[in-house]
Amino acid sequence: MVRAAGATTRGDLPFEVPDDLPDLIVPSTEKAAAESAGGPHWLLWGSGCLLLLVALGLQLAWLERDQLARHPAGQSFLQGLCRVTGCRAPAVADVKRIRIRSREVRAGSSVPETLLADVVFVNESAQPQPLPLLQLRLYTGDNVLAAARTFRPEEYLPAGRDATSLLDPGSPVRVHLQLVDPGDTVTGFQFEFL
Repeated sequence: MVRAAGATTRGDLPFEVPDDLPDLIVPSTEKAAAESAGGPHWLLWGSGCLLLLVALGLQLAWLERDQLARHPAGQSFLQGLCRVTGCRAPAVADVKRIRIRSREVRAGSSVPETLLADVVFVNESAQPQPLPLLQLRLYTGDNVLAAARTFRPEEYLPAGRDATSLLDPGSPVRVHLQLVDPGDTVTGFQFEFL
């Protein structure tokens, strides 16, 4: 029987200990240290945890890919990841790089009480990007907003053009809109991309 230093005997205890109780066997410190190191089980558990953390990181990157793609480092990471996995990295919208080449709002000649709005814009960024929302605001002579409307790509694109397609760099988009004239007080307009 092995006793720890300072251990009490059965007679010193405030309760009775059965006689058929087996003695406590304390393992040697060398054997306990070898068992606590874990051997190959530790390596398997560690590798499994690391693999799960990498999988979690990839899932989070894919879930937040739109936010990640807004940053240059995140965009290059997603492009590299998609080259390996065969996915398609999301296009980054940068409406500040879309420029209006020409614009005009005039009274409709063939249909009374209509306005015709024409705008040509181009993507000046180096990368393709999603088609933007197009907002048209009409102002009175006192520079007071008389009317405003935001058009989705499927509303302003010519028939036959896919609204989910990307806006290629340098490729012009021609928009022709027929609108209800809000009245004679309208003297100014503004186009904006959202």
